[in-house]
Amino acid sequence: MIVVDYFDNDVQNYERAMIQVDYYVMSNRFNSTTFRPYIGLNGGYANYEATGVLDDSGFVYGGQIGFTASVSENIDLDVAYRHSIASPDDLDHIGNVVFGVNYLY
Repeated sequence: MIVVDYFDNDVQNYERAMIQVDYYVMSNRFNSTTFRPYIGLNGGYANYEATGVLDDSGFVYGGQIGFTASVSENIDLDVAYRHSIASPDDLDHIGNVVFGVNYLY
């Protein structure tokens, strides 16, 4: 999965682009149900700027844990917690709760 985060206001802006790879655990046990837990890894690049104070960017990496739940044959809901560590100290230890909708084609 390719993930792009962007935040911008008058004082600061933040961009992060990552590639995320997930592995569905216990897939044989949950194969016939709509609930599938997963774990994964992510890596990419982040940039953070605060007006007149800071401009820092660098490599970011981490992991995530979550689950998908099937709503229909082609649509899954995704809930996860993603934690990332970055080479610049100002971007270190970023945690996100993620909600998503996956379309399966």
